[in-house]
Amino acid sequence: MNTYVIKKIPAGANVPWEDIPQADITNYSPNEKEYYPKAYAKVCHDGERFYVKFHAEEPAILGTLRNYNDPVSENSCVEFFLNPYPDVREDYMNFETNVLGALLLGFGYIKPRGRLWHILPEEFHIQSTVADPADYNGEYWELTYEIPFAILNQVYGCTGLGSGSRIKGNFFTVCAQGDLRHAGTWNPTPGFHERSGFGDLILE
Repeated sequence: MNTYVIKKIPAGANVPWEDIPQADITNYSPNEKEYYPKAYAKVCHDGERFYVKFHAEEPAILGTLRNYNDPVSENSCVEFFLNPYPDVREDYMNFETNVLGALLLGFGYIKPRGRLWHILPEEFHIQSTVADPADYNGEYWELTYEIPFAILNQVYGCTGLGSGSRIKGNFFTVCAQGDLRHAGTWNPTPGFHERSGFGDLILE
């Protein structure tokens, strides 16, 4: 099982992304095109929110979906599955964001997993380097967002998340359609939604 330490940064500071360690996404399911793009995630926190960054190196992208809770994994997509209180409940949140910054926000672990429609995507300040697929640079794309602890506490009905917390999660890159089809993970897992495949995330 992989372990990732989520570094703590000063509250109110700009995120020093160059100093944040990366979680490399290297475990890929075989695909006919043998397409395994290089990708990684970075996460840090300031005691009040997580700051998340994904980097994906792809020669081409698929970006067609723009609405909240669209099935964004059909596009070029990165995902962060997170259970901030694994000792309290088994449900996890899945933050799925495509190359255009469209978000699918899920919750639960038993199919069909629910969608958290009452939480607006604007809460997460999602930013992508790609606004229009026609303008893609053909090298890499990046995406950043924030996850307020207050939202996690509200969803789970818990408090106490902070330095020293040991939580569960995994990072993914995926595209479920077309020639760019692929599925990769940070922590080896028998399936994207298998909680047994989550790694340890430790808050500094």
